[in-house]
Amino acid sequence: MFAPLDIPEGSAPLASFEAALAELDAGTREAPVRLAFYGASGVAADLWTGYVRAYLQARFGDAGPGIVPGAPPHKWSRHQEIRLESSKHWKKHNAFRLDELAPPGHFGVMGQAMTADDPRAWTQLTPDPKSPSATELAFYELHYLEQPGGGSFTVRLDGRPLAEVITATSAQPRLGRHRIELEPGSAHPLRLELHGDGEVRLLGVVAETGRPGVVLDTLGANGAKTENLLRWDEALWSAHLRERDPVLYVLAYGNNESVDVDVPIAKYEADYRAVLERFRRTLPSASCVMIGPGDYPILDHGEIRPRPRLAKIREVQRELAPEYECAFLDTLAVFGGVGSKAAWVEAGLGKDDFLHLTRHGYLRFGVAVGDALMQGYDWRALHAAD
Repeated sequence: MFAPLDIPEGSAPLASFEAALAELDAGTREAPVRLAFYGASGVAADLWTGYVRAYLQARFGDAGPGIVPGAPPHKWSRHQEIRLESSKHWKKHNAFRLDELAPPGHFGVMGQAMTADDPRAWTQLTPDPKSPSATELAFYELHYLEQPGGGSFTVRLDGRPLAEVITATSAQPRLGRHRIELEPGSAHPLRLELHGDGEVRLLGVVAETGRPGVVLDTLGANGAKTENLLRWDEALWSAHLRERDPVLYVLAYGNNESVDVDVPIAKYEADYRAVLERFRRTLPSASCVMIGPGDYPILDHGEIRPRPRLAKIREVQRELAPEYECAFLDTLAVFGGVGSKAAWVEAGLGKDDFLHLTRHGYLRFGVAVGDALMQGYDWRALHAAD
């Protein structure tokens, strides 16, 4: 179960990514190598991305979990190394909810934000005991929107009050940060308790070790489509993404768009192109990988039929990849071709909605993604002495 990346002829779309890994290998890099993985529910579950994170961190060093939501956005959204829990007073905002279709789109790098203004609202982050970095974290950094009328909250670390954070500002809305230094050697629960004096809009919490190594930011949102990115406030998003400074960004979209049969494929192409332009403006030197949609058949009275729009979406992505110097991973080839999802479901690797995978299925897909990302790097390392 392997499919190589399609690499545009005469280009090196993974050059920045591979150069950064080589520096880690050589021991000459002090900064972490950050990776930004965007997508829908398959990414939000952090199962295949969790495998890729663990694989790369085992090889090149563990620089921490990365950025996670400020509160749980969805019951199917999770992180393999961080546990999130909160009161019921939080509201999720993203670009595909009806109440967020209009500007301003202040979602930040994660493409979604969590808001609350109730004095009973709280949220808590705890490193998972099974995480290799659970007791090695050097800092947390709270990311939130500074905005007129913004509320305030108390920061508690290990159950003790540590700081008061005010998100109100008289200036235009912008990214706010509050850094919390940690003492390595034990896991540190972080809890935020709102004062109820205005809206607090959380854009994420960073958890890192402060050491060289790999950080993989899981930036998926349930139900997301490529076009949603165009409704994110670009100034806030680009500033936030530049601050994360990934050497590689991955776009794993396409399945959800396949049901939009009333949307002309030319509109889909224009939207995807506009998204790629945003990334090019924001991260002109970063590596890029586009992961195409897999096999998502139509279920019609017990009959399984191919979904025609998927092939058109896959073709658009494959054609855009060389223009924007992106590598392309054909997920359909990983699965085994048109109609292959039935075999995955039969084998317990796919769910009976014929869209999502099981835990074991996502693990196998993560292995395929990790192998595809590292194929060129490992081949060159193997033949370096030839």
